[in-house]
Amino acid sequence: MVDGEADDGGGAMIRIGLILFGLLLCGWKFTTGFLAGQDIRKNGEIILFELAPVDPRELFLGDYMTLNYDISRRVFRGRDTDFVSSDPNTLPRKGKIIITVDEDSVGRFDRQWLEGDKLTDYERLIRYTRPTNRLQASIGGERYYFQSGTGERYEAAEYAIFRVMPDGRALLTGLADKEKRPILVAGGAPLKDLNLEAD
Repeated sequence: MVDGEADDGGGAMIRIGLILFGLLLCGWKFTTGFLAGQDIRKNGEIILFELAPVDPRELFLGDYMTLNYDISRRVFRGRDTDFVSSDPNTLPRKGKIIITVDEDSVGRFDRQWLEGDKLTDYERLIRYTRPTNRLQASIGGERYYFQSGTGERYEAAEYAIFRVMPDGRALLTGLADKEKRPILVAGGAPLKDLNLEAD
């Protein structure tokens, strides 16, 4: 009886240890993810990506809007891409592409990135993933969250504002209108941290 009670106590300690380890691991992942996002927001280069049309039924869903990017459609279908294929299962699930950035900081798809490629002054890397069985790349930021009741101000959005790091990591930080001016956030405050002029 005593031995059985001892065994139960040992098993309980192991379970508690595993739970604590799991909580620590989750906390570590959350913290490192948060810090990485802050690093991109602070140090990443501002690049705009043109928005592509979205099904109106899916555009505004609650307190966020669905975003689709012109660049995402071109990665696997563009005339100059190495990825042209009718079978999505033959395409890489993740990787990097090279974009060119114009004088207005607008990024456009150029080509697949290959190990050893040298970038010009106007070229940048962007990481992408490809959802299963789809001929479309994801650069992240497919949803833009906003304060409840403020969705109308984002109807004029034609560009997404990203912060991009040299290694291709990208973070959606705002939306801009057709004049490439940041759309004001809830409360009327401009997106000052983007360093874009909002005349």
